[in-house]
Amino acid sequence: MFTKSVIRETLSELIGTFLLALMVNCAIATYVLSGHVDANAISFAAGIGLLMSICACAKNSGSHVNPAVTLALATVNKFPWSKVPHYMVGQYAGGFLAALVAYINYNNTIVAHQAQNSKVINQTIQIDNSTSRSGLIPEPKPYGAIFATYPQDSVNVLNALIDQIICTGILLFIIVAAVDKRNLNLPPFAIPIVLGFSLTGICIAFGFNCGAALNPGRDLPGRFFSVMSGWGYKPLAPLDGFYWWIGGWLGPHLGGIVGVWTYYFFVEAHLAEEEETIEGNIQTDDQMLKLKSNDEMQRYGTEAHSKA
Repeated sequence: MFTKSVIRETLSELIGTFLLALMVNCAIATYVLSGHVDANAISFAAGIGLLMSICACAKNSGSHVNPAVTLALATVNKFPWSKVPHYMVGQYAGGFLAALVAYINYNNTIVAHQAQNSKVINQTIQIDNSTSRSGLIPEPKPYGAIFATYPQDSVNVLNALIDQIICTGILLFIIVAAVDKRNLNLPPFAIPIVLGFSLTGICIAFGFNCGAALNPGRDLPGRFFSVMSGWGYKPLAPLDGFYWWIGGWLGPHLGGIVGVWTYYFFVEAHLAEEEETIEGNIQTDDQMLKLKSNDEMQRYGTEAHSKA
């Protein structure tokens, strides 16, 4: 069961997901704790984190670094189902380890920041204690967002689900397009760059509603780490307890599946037809050249015979 390939792939996905999630967590921490949030800079850090992960781990495991990627590829037979479990183990473990390391690195600053703002937080809870959701936002959201995503007040459950289906669908669409050799046939060095910039763009475009969860391998273990590190069950509370598994887990998985199948039906299936057409045209051209050559040889033979 625990063969060398399983261990190698699990460790590769663990360290790859760790690198990606750590870059995102620490970028968010930098701007949350400084009080000057720059969503574009955080998105850029996510793209760089993905580029780093692919460069480090693509050889050993393909660098999925996202359970939504692994599951989606398996549904279109681009990845064996037998490998899905240990890939996901590595990815979720890497996400949890990234949350732990980010917490260790920024713990003192988080504690100092909380102490500085505790009076404001207490006043906010006392002023607006009409609903459980209003009272919860000031505590887990600013610091908990370092480890997981949280929806905006205007977002409902359906909106969160649709948001994550769309943005993760686009991500998977681009992933399968970039690695499809029958499409542009990108050189290996270009794939991390294309995917890194694609992730950056997606995070910028879809970051407002739910923080562009995209990756259950970061969001789910990071949220449970938040539960374990002092916020209690508050990180699970948004949208009456539905967001953490619908927006942060189900949406990305469904979006990934939608993305790979959309690519198949709208692009990949037609690439095969185009190849068949090109091959047919090449064969037809070869036949015409042969006929033309035969005609020329016959004409040459006739002319030579006439001269003789």
